[in-house]
Amino acid sequence: MRVYWLIEGLDKPLYTAKAARLVKDKETGKEYKLGKMVALKKSNAPKILAEDTGKYEFYRRMEEVHYEKAGLFRKRKVVTKAALQTIQKELTGIQYFWIIDGYSPKTYTKKACDLVRDKATGKTYKRGDFVKFADEEYPFPLAEHTDNFDFIYDADSCSPMTQEDYMGEIWVNTLFGKGK
Repeated sequence: MRVYWLIEGLDKPLYTAKAARLVKDKETGKEYKLGKMVALKKSNAPKILAEDTGKYEFYRRMEEVHYEKAGLFRKRKVVTKAALQTIQKELTGIQYFWIIDGYSPKTYTKKACDLVRDKATGKTYKRGDFVKFADEEYPFPLAEHTDNFDFIYDADSCSPMTQEDYMGEIWVNTLFGKGK
């Protein structure tokens, strides 16, 4: 499966696989927003994407981050909008996601955060078990695909670590002999 967005406001329906906040026509300068995200199998995927035409410029989403007090002396990092950096890739093979403990309906995240806060209720949930999924069983949408959650990290940790970051760190450590 792969995720696509319909570009709203065009005469003919055109999809993109890039997570962007804005799409701009290079010739006319007209700006378009993206519609709702849809997950399609390879057989149902659009044949031509906006990025294949070379006619459009894509402006990526950015993470919005702030720090909150947690007790008297501690601070914690809160990500209020998650950048969709890994969703552009083709989902192949096996993926691992964390379940959000206690949240209903079952929701998963790829972010290695300490807590997840529901923006509507203000209730916080712990990140749960690491669950394995095959390509066809991909849990959609992930928590970071919606705008319903804040992702909270302890200030003691360096940065939010995704699955790709973790694998990269293992690879670098093995290069320099730290992983033995």
